[in-house]
Amino acid sequence: MIRIAFVDNQREDLAPLRAILSEDNNTVETFRDGQFALDTFQRRMPDMVIINLPTSKIDGVTLIDRIRATSIIPVIMLSSTRDEIDEIMGLRFGADDYIHLPVSPRLLAERIKALLRRHAALLAQARTPVAAEKSLVCGDLTMDPSRHSVCWKNSEVTLTATEFQMLRALVRRPGIVKTRDQLISASYPDEGFVDDRTIDSHIKRIRKKLKGIDPEFACIQTLYGVGYRFIPPATAPSDRTAEAATAFAPAMQNVDDITSTLTPFRNAPWSSDPAYLQKETGRRTATAPTRKYLVSLARSGS
Repeated sequence: MIRIAFVDNQREDLAPLRAILSEDNNTVETFRDGQFALDTFQRRMPDMVIINLPTSKIDGVTLIDRIRATSIIPVIMLSSTRDEIDEIMGLRFGADDYIHLPVSPRLLAERIKALLRRHAALLAQARTPVAAEKSLVCGDLTMDPSRHSVCWKNSEVTLTATEFQMLRALVRRPGIVKTRDQLISASYPDEGFVDDRTIDSHIKRIRKKLKGIDPEFACIQTLYGVGYRFIPPATAPSDRTAEAATAFAPAMQNVDDITSTLTPFRNAPWSSDPAYLQKETGRRTATAPTRKYLVSLARSGS
């Protein structure tokens, strides 16, 4: 039997939803007070938490953050407002889904069931020896799918099931760009529609967790308009990067500016395409000498 906890000031509105969920032998618990709910969760964590904003005594984002400190259970946020900031913050702090109200009880129930199925499937995959996958090692990052564990520089990182799948999709092919659609397929296989902002928020949260261990972490790179990729930290800058920094330093405010401009392109699989390279570098710097130099490198086969 699955225990679903609702943190909601308007408990009387949950009667139709409770009836639908009870058809599958789910137990629905309701809490008016966010702090009381958190105290209860510390004694026994439910299988899913659904938070209807606003909550009393403790705000929804803080409640999610406290839950995420100790658990990877699915969390859904509900809100009757269309405030984009609330949605971004909820996803950034660890919500697996954000649903705008009003919504029909039947549709909400199906979204709840879909998230529970995905979470259960991911946990079952991690616990099944037959389906166990070898640990992924990429630079200082180690992922063990069979234990759902992640370590960066030998320090453990706690990720939700969705965050784990998203990071694994990136680490499996280091240096290869994953589009948002590909990350959605890897992380939300049962969902019909997931907004791009949901993926962006999960990536930001993964970065935040890794930077909490290593403030210099910068291995997850954004390619604007394309997607994301994982690049292991380089042992040293290439000779070409150093040469460019020396040659064009007068055209930039300082050497670091041009080095940061060149770094994303060092190992890019499309670096031999002068036209594409010129277009991409144009998005990152307005300095003509930098673009000219990068294109000359591509044409010379560097």
